[in-house]
Amino acid sequence: MSVEHAWNSYCEDCEQVRQLFLRDPMVGKYPRLAANAHFILQQTQAMAYNLVMAPRQDSPHFIRGHFFEPLLYTAHQPNPDFVYQTAFLNGARRWRITGQRNSAHWTEIQVSRGWWGEAGYDSIGNYELDDFVARSDGSFEVLAGPDPSPGNWIRLDAASGNNVLLVRTAMYDWDRETPPEFFIQPIDDGPNGPAILEEAEVIRRLKLCAEFIKHCIGRWTTRGSPALLEKAGWHHFVTRRGEPSRGGANPFAQYGQAVYELSGDEALIIETENPGAVYWGISLGNWWWETIDPTHYKTSINGHQAVIDADGRFRAVLAHRDPGVANWLDPAGWNAGVILLRWYRAQTEQKVMSRKVPFAEVRRHLPADTAAISSAQRQEEIVRRGRAVMRWYGYEPPSLSRTNLGVGWSVID
Repeated sequence: MSVEHAWNSYCEDCEQVRQLFLRDPMVGKYPRLAANAHFILQQTQAMAYNLVMAPRQDSPHFIRGHFFEPLLYTAHQPNPDFVYQTAFLNGARRWRITGQRNSAHWTEIQVSRGWWGEAGYDSIGNYELDDFVARSDGSFEVLAGPDPSPGNWIRLDAASGNNVLLVRTAMYDWDRETPPEFFIQPIDDGPNGPAILEEAEVIRRLKLCAEFIKHCIGRWTTRGSPALLEKAGWHHFVTRRGEPSRGGANPFAQYGQAVYELSGDEALIIETENPGAVYWGISLGNWWWETIDPTHYKTSINGHQAVIDADGRFRAVLAHRDPGVANWLDPAGWNAGVILLRWYRAQTEQKVMSRKVPFAEVRRHLPADTAAISSAQRQEEIVRRGRAVMRWYGYEPPSLSRTNLGVGWSVID
């Protein structure tokens, strides 16, 4: 196969994926979904280059912002609370990973052989950063390789030339926490890999790029919401545990998922127990499982940000207008989409209840002591969210982002 033939095949696969979007009946009901489909397809193509075509497994580095970055990549329902980093390694070699713990709430590393859409993709193991021994200043050193090493060690698969380290860092207190830093270098004297990818390798990676796109869009984006609607109907939550073989899910997580459809005069009240979990959060996506902008809109709430009612339960209100309650979720103009809850290492099985009510009657359906928020406080909250995200990715000086604006809560009368 020539590289030209491979390119044409790649373009044909992308067109087939594009048609998957356009055949969805919801496109006829909400025409803006057709334009958004092209937006997501291009995001996924960019991700395919960053994560499939570009990596050099013999000279890896941890990349941040090449996918699942709130200002650039929001496709495939990334968690707004997570700062993701990835490194692609030759599993037959030995590597030294160093870094700084910093102040993030929780960090986990999931190791896999291969990547999404690649034949033989599977999980190798999961490691929590705080389980590794660190120095008193928060710095750490971890060895990664196919053979056990004393001390901190991550197991790799020597038979795979593409071992992937996916770092999930949960940012709970957005105002104050800083994500960890990771650096990697080889221990052995192996080569850095070719400076130029030969034609056969470009062809191979083009095929994998197409498989990555078909996996992400064919498995999640165009199937996720219709499958939930068929299984549970509107506004009913399905919960499950993570399975790495499902394409990136975490085995230590529970997931709660539901599809919503709301007009401007309606609201959805979502209710759960306050779980005993290392991390938990709720976030919104549109119909195509694109995380709705968490930087400029209140589209997510985590366990640190949530205001728990006096009875120990968490209640949130999903509505197109601000109902004046602390736990508001703003769909930012999307009339239909997906709601996703994540619980990591929850002590009990989680259940989610919901009920759709007229927007004008929201407060009648909430406890009397539900925390309220003024429009000025909400504006400050949104400013804080944006500054935090900008700081995580290096777009704003830390001195500006860490200002405590001191938003307080009152009680609904």
